[in-house]
Amino acid sequence: MKKYLLLNSKGIDQLRLIEEQTPTPALGEVLIKVEYSGINFADLMMTYGLYPDAPAYPYTPGYEISGRIQSVGDESLNHRIGERVFAGVKFGGYASHIVLPSWQAISTPQSLNDQNAAAFPVSFLTAHMALNELARIRKGDRVLIDCASGSLGSFCLQLIQAQGAEAFGQTTSNEKRKLLSERGWRVLDESTKQEKFHVILNSRGGQSLSQDLTRLSPAGRVIVIGASSAIATDGPRWWNALKAFLPMGLLWTPKLIDGNCAVMGLNLLKVFDHPEFLKLQMAELSKALGRYQATVDQVFHYREASQALKFLESKQSKGKLLLSWNP
Repeated sequence: MKKYLLLNSKGIDQLRLIEEQTPTPALGEVLIKVEYSGINFADLMMTYGLYPDAPAYPYTPGYEISGRIQSVGDESLNHRIGERVFAGVKFGGYASHIVLPSWQAISTPQSLNDQNAAAFPVSFLTAHMALNELARIRKGDRVLIDCASGSLGSFCLQLIQAQGAEAFGQTTSNEKRKLLSERGWRVLDESTKQEKFHVILNSRGGQSLSQDLTRLSPAGRVIVIGASSAIATDGPRWWNALKAFLPMGLLWTPKLIDGNCAVMGLNLLKVFDHPEFLKLQMAELSKALGRYQATVDQVFHYREASQALKFLESKQSKGKLLLSWNP
């Protein structure tokens, strides 16, 4: 089998493709031959050394895959051999093969191709957890998403519309403003910047969090899912990280009391530490397959993982990026 190892925190170019023996599944496990691996912003944060939950170096990044079950760990699972599946995983997704517990490998319906299946787990579960589990959006809510143009934004838009709420998207790119309008967002601009919001999804961190608190209506909620402002091409890396994370750590509770508002955090990776809760979220994911559509932007060959992450870093992507493990 082939897989990537991230050797250290010195950047994207520290990814190395290696070959090793294909693992054998144990009792209750399945071996999946991976067709596509999903690429996520967290993977980029790892190459910067800005992901505290990452394992010790070297390790294999990757949170989502699609493929086909190649072998199983016991006879009771023989009926699953050859089955098309997809899964969210806790690292290890940048590989041609992966072993998982059988329950974690979700059957891919015929209506869903392998590319769209690989694009589902992280983006959908993040959108669902943030908007439905934490924010609990309702009909008539005004919801602002600051990362609206990507794969996560696509699922957020669909969930917001499904609840009868109003979706506002934010971007600094003129090209992406047009894209957001075409997709059905109200774009945050001069005409809408005075709006108050019931829910704001914040992926940037830093000073943007304080700004978002001023935009909340009474009983408003900010859901923080990351600190993408730490990834910047100007200035020293440590300085950008400090500017991104320090203001988040200095959040003052009396300010929340006075504002009648809430700040909540979401780390999807931590859900994997609670298997029963994870199974509930996977059940929500299964129900979503026929209702919502994934947005795939580009597919890179597995030898182009560094190029894919650099494209993500450039902030040009308009949907999910995937690695293909086909020859």
